[in-house]
Amino acid sequence: MRACLQRLPLRLVERGTPERLLPVTALPFWDIKASVDEITRCAQLGHKSILFPSQPQDFGFAPLAHTDWDPVGAVAEEAGLPISFHIGSQEWLGTSDGNPFSDPAGMGIHASFERQVYGCFWFEREMLSQTIERYPNNILYETDFAHPTSMSPGPATPAVAPRQYASEVLGKLPRDLAGKILHDNAARVYHLE
Repeated sequence: MRACLQRLPLRLVERGTPERLLPVTALPFWDIKASVDEITRCAQLGHKSILFPSQPQDFGFAPLAHTDWDPVGAVAEEAGLPISFHIGSQEWLGTSDGNPFSDPAGMGIHASFERQVYGCFWFEREMLSQTIERYPNNILYETDFAHPTSMSPGPATPAVAPRQYASEVLGKLPRDLAGKILHDNAARVYHLE
């Protein structure tokens, strides 16, 4: 597994299409020192983010809020790389007291969210307008390529084409706000030109 994780970053850079797909580092999270080294190496290769499990305790490791993970967070911050989680409905904002909505810095949960949390969507409709209204700088559109539930239309999928979905769901937004959701927020988070 480790050898695969070490080869993949190079392949993503060598064979990738940087104007379309961004290289994201998958970490050997079971080894914190190796994870720190891999973040440094992949940042030098031009990777734009780090993929990390949202529930490391499910694999027998400390939860995200534990100080064991501080070296990973520190090197990611130093490299300017956001850490990406596939969270679903999991509890992922946890702090040392186990409450995902506690506010140890006294910032207020909304200020904390606005400062450091970004959410992606690709099929939502119901709560989307309220979320965009509240967090216009923190919401990013994605197609979820190439998962089976992605917006990758084809003969075996009921997916709506991305352009059609964006038109239907975001078409009534002011142009500058739609631009943030469709491009600008991601360009800022992932340091794209």
